[in-house]
Amino acid sequence: MVQYAKQPPMTERQLEWVQERLFEESGPFYHLSTKPLESGLIFTEDEERKFAINQMAILVKDSPVEILAFALMSNHFHFIILGNLVDGLTLFRQLKKKLSNFLSRRGKPGILDNVDVDPDTPAIKTLTQLRNEIAYVIRNPYAARIARLDQRIVNEMFPLSAK
Repeated sequence: MVQYAKQPPMTERQLEWVQERLFEESGPFYHLSTKPLESGLIFTEDEERKFAINQMAILVKDSPVEILAFALMSNHFHFIILGNLVDGLTLFRQLKKKLSNFLSRRGKPGILDNVDVDPDTPAIKTLTQLRNEIAYVIRNPYAARIARLDQRIVNEMFPLSAK
């Protein structure tokens, strides 16, 4: 067995440099979101959200897109994706179709008819912006009081940054 010399831990500056390189090499990243419904709610029961989450897992398995963070709000969606925008829009539309059929069977026909993602969504340009977008998406359900989490944990994991 090969033994490697133990490396000293990276400094915060070195770690930030590595993360910047990974960001630059990995993109593009996008924050896809929909406008809130004018009236009515997409999700009124946990079973509806669970269905959407399960469908996301099934769809992303065969997609070149990775979902880094998401929020399924009562009346709109947020997704942070890694991958091509066209592929991300395709993934969203596939989810919308499956969810729309499911919700129709539950007495909510047409609830998603006017829900879509802006096809001109700009790419996330910096690592700091990516961190802030992820923090926003993760905090959104808690701010809307549809989920509970110790806010100190979220703040520690994803501090908003002005860098």
